[in-house]
Amino acid sequence: MLPTQAKYVEFLQSLKSELQALHTLDIESFGIDNAIANITSTELLIPVIGGFSAGKSSLLNSFLQEDILSVAVTPETALATELHYSTQEYAEAITPSGQSVRFEKSQMEQLKNRASEFSYAKLYLNKQCLKDIEPLVLVDMPGFESPLASHNKAIFEYIRRGVYFVILQSVEHGNITASVRREIDNLLTFERKFSFFLSKSNLKPQSELEDVKSFVQEQLSDYFDYEGQVECIGKDGGTNLAKIISTLNPNAIIEDLYLTGLKDRFSQIKQTINTHITALSQDKEQNAKDIQDLKDGLQKLEQQRDSLIAQAQERYSDTNISKIINGVNNALNRGLNEIAQSYMSGGDSALDSTINSIVKTTLAQEVKTSMEHIGEDVIHAFGKQLADTISTIQRLSLSDAICNVIDVKKLGSTATSLFTNTTESMAKYGGIVGIIGRLGVFISPIVTPLLTAIVSLLPTLVQLLFGDTEQKKLESVKNALLTQVFPQILAELRAKLPPELQEQTTKLIESISQEFAEQIAQKLQAMEAAQSELESKKQEIEQMIATYKKVLDSITTLANTALYT
Repeated sequence: MLPTQAKYVEFLQSLKSELQALHTLDIESFGIDNAIANITSTELLIPVIGGFSAGKSSLLNSFLQEDILSVAVTPETALATELHYSTQEYAEAITPSGQSVRFEKSQMEQLKNRASEFSYAKLYLNKQCLKDIEPLVLVDMPGFESPLASHNKAIFEYIRRGVYFVILQSVEHGNITASVRREIDNLLTFERKFSFFLSKSNLKPQSELEDVKSFVQEQLSDYFDYEGQVECIGKDGGTNLAKIISTLNPNAIIEDLYLTGLKDRFSQIKQTINTHITALSQDKEQNAKDIQDLKDGLQKLEQQRDSLIAQAQERYSDTNISKIINGVNNALNRGLNEIAQSYMSGGDSALDSTINSIVKTTLAQEVKTSMEHIGEDVIHAFGKQLADTISTIQRLSLSDAICNVIDVKKLGSTATSLFTNTTESMAKYGGIVGIIGRLGVFISPIVTPLLTAIVSLLPTLVQLLFGDTEQKKLESVKNALLTQVFPQILAELRAKLPPELQEQTTKLIESISQEFAEQIAQKLQAMEAAQSELESKKQEIEQMIATYKKVLDSITTLANTALYT
């Protein structure tokens, strides 16, 4: 376990121990045990991505100093594969339903041939180089231009879960290809960092290699403000990969993943204790009024949730569907020449891959933007509802997230700063605003089935339009794309997008509502417990208040040491 992991686990264990003294506090509601388990088991995934034949498997074989990953793969036999350390060497393939199938190391060829049956695999190897980088875990990814539905799903899944990416492109291209640029756009959409490698450098003379490297470095800087160095690698690229990995700071990554969420969770606990102290200090009549206000607030919150869900189609779907489809339409039209040229040079499969790449990137960006706007609007709606109905919120010091949201005037600046720093980590942001930091949970279920539908549609459509004729004129291909292929894609999206967007919008509304409700419920439980104490232990109230204040001081000291230094 890394020092930062150990520090956070020790803090949570000490926090829980201190809270045990407060017998009326619902400690389980704070999720401390779950947080400990998540931090303890954290793996930091580093996917290695690039097109087919970019040299990903060769690079990882060089790092492992063994040719174990097959380099003779096709789109149909490629499978996302995590590389884990173990003294026992075997592979574990995971099916779409989550079941595991074991393969011995000697059966890797069988696993490759059955790749289409699985979502991803874990390969366990007795390699010191893998042990040395733990908890970092390298992932060999399928080529990102693959139109296969399973690969699209895997790519989105690892973009969401990955903490850092290694991008490979063959030096043979001479520049950053359009598909690689789109894939970098995907990473930046989810705010992921990366290093860039030019592979197969042994295929170019040194003078030409330096020219390509300089040009690619300039492109990365111009397009993406990339400040890292482009690395050129040949057959011994594992040394370069090891050097890049050595520059990563796992402790800093762990802190980035968990610190904000831990601070938010601590704030909730502290506010709940303060609520209990306030309730013990008040008379029973005031507490009874506050308890009823909180109960009324929960009821109105449920009504607002149900109302927003009922209005979701009209309030959110129609406008966002048009915006998403228009975005895809514009991207396809901008890529018309590239798509047509890909068909002229590579036929049906190349056309499928190019369209898939363009649609995938655009859908991810447009859906993410739409879900951000929906989330912001939902938080506004709930916040306004609570501000109008719960007069006790500010006085009882509910968590900062609720207080800021309820002050609608503050929400604009609060939302802007949070929405522009989103991450797909499930841990980085806690509380209500954390829902917006976990949008990948809602984006992939929308985008993946849409891509699957389009991928299924394209072969029949292309065959119908272009047939088997050898000679195709570029202009006629463009015309067919504009008048037949693109409209069919947009029609498919318009048919399939509404239910997917509706379902994930409903889940987003429910998630935000649940966060509000849980925080209010914690304070309600504290109020009711204090009220019970007031009625049964009048002589011990001062001592109880002193105990709460003592625990509050102790956990504040713990937090200052573990989270704020």
